[in-house]
Amino acid sequence: MFITPLYLVHRHYDEPIDQLSGLKLRYERIIIAEDEIQKNLTKMRVGLTDQYYLKGNVPALAAAEIQGMAKKTIESNGGKLASMSIVPINDEEEGYREVAVSVQFASSIRSLRQILYILESSHPFLFIDNATFRSVTKIPYMPVAGVEPQVSVQLDLIGFAKVGQ
Repeated sequence: MFITPLYLVHRHYDEPIDQLSGLKLRYERIIIAEDEIQKNLTKMRVGLTDQYYLKGNVPALAAAEIQGMAKKTIESNGGKLASMSIVPINDEEEGYREVAVSVQFASSIRSLRQILYILESSHPFLFIDNATFRSVTKIPYMPVAGVEPQVSVQLDLIGFAKVGQ
């Protein structure tokens, strides 16, 4: 009679002991592999963040990258590129350089929405600043079936490049 309750008490603790033993084994494996995990994590962080920055480490090369992305995006979505120019910015902080390009183009409102979406959601990251939108249609506007009104757009595209890559 005394042996049965003692056996039941021991059986009650078997499951938590097994769980904790398994957890201990997992932690031991993690500790053993910690150096390799840290190296892989560092490599992954560096690799992932590089995609968000412009590749050119010289302002002119980084600006050319922005210009190429803008031209491709605008023209492939039905916009008409008018001009692009590099905006001089002398802003360098903690290993990053800000690069800006002023862009002027015309497009329909539907195309404009797509162009802005693509520019802001692309890699490397580009930020839209100082945007001005003007209607190209004459007043009074008489809508014509199948023809969308045009909008003239001027904006600055800003990206960041790593210094000393």
